[in-house]
Amino acid sequence: MNITDQAAKVLAEIDAALAIMESQTNGRWIRDGYNIKQPSGRQIAYVGPHHTPPHEYPLSCRLEDERNGDGIAAARTVCPTALRCLKTAIEGLLYLSEYSEQSDECGCYKYASEKLTTLINQWNENK
Repeated sequence: MNITDQAAKVLAEIDAALAIMESQTNGRWIRDGYNIKQPSGRQIAYVGPHHTPPHEYPLSCRLEDERNGDGIAAARTVCPTALRCLKTAIEGLLYLSEYSEQSDECGCYKYASEKLTTLINQWNENK
């Protein structure tokens, strides 16, 4: 599969991931204790203990749950933004690699192709 086809595949996967994220509850999410909520108070998720009484729940577990909650809440806005930025970067590099191939005096084709390959490999290795 050539780099253009690989990039098209990644862009389609990004679009699919964005569609899922954009279908989630709108707006920013925050962690309030073990609860993930909208600022209005609407409950999104719970990240705390389900079967352990609070006095038996180890501090290390409580702190880990709080960090998980912070990550989930931040992901609501950070992930779609990061995916849109990645999509823009891939499209720009793809454009450079396609249109500078014939005349590459400035090295744009080589640079764009290398960076595009790096982004595609990172996506495929970590999705």
